[in-house]
Amino acid sequence: AQSEGTQELMDNFLQVMLAQIKNQDPTNPMDNNQLASQMAQMHVAIGVETLNNTVLGMGGMVNSVQAVNLSNWVGRTVLIIGKPSVSFEGQTAYGFELPSGADEVRVIFTDEQGKTYTQEYKDVKPGAYKLDISKAQTTPPIAPTPLDDEKDKHYDVSIETKNKDESRPTVNALKAAKVENVFFSNGSAKLTLGLDGVIYLKDIILVE
Repeated sequence: AQSEGTQELMDNFLQVMLAQIKNQDPTNPMDNNQLASQMAQMHVAIGVETLNNTVLGMGGMVNSVQAVNLSNWVGRTVLIIGKPSVSFEGQTAYGFELPSGADEVRVIFTDEQGKTYTQEYKDVKPGAYKLDISKAQTTPPIAPTPLDDEKDKHYDVSIETKNKDESRPTVNALKAAKVENVFFSNGSAKLTLGLDGVIYLKDIILVE
């Protein structure tokens, strides 16, 4: 039989672990290696047989807590790598991811008639940037030719880069999508984005 001290130690351990899982960053959840490391520390204190029983009981609790945390993603807008299409009335968010920085980043809007409007950003540092077409007319750099802000007009967005030495740093355009559902498959969490398909958490670049 387990001693009261062992049971109390187990209870405290479970409380700490579940608190960590509940409060974890949803974009960087605790992985199995971290969980295994903490379990290994408990091995010395409470013994293998007791620990095995604890793990079996805890598995269901961890999955339940993870499921609750992941449900918080439903309804949120995320930015993923893709081809953005925006309008002033519909989806207004877009962005780009720049792994190494660039002397110049050009954001090009192309309307249904093929007319283009360009914004140029200078000396852009590495990082991920969320932008919004509703601010494109008022937030520098402003396109030399104003965008047509008809509510039902759509623009395809493309991103180009250039350095002073004419090299072109890697850049990824980011499109916005709304999370419709979350589910587990083979132990991994996946998010359903409607027409944009299914992604893993690691595929999310930014969250609105």
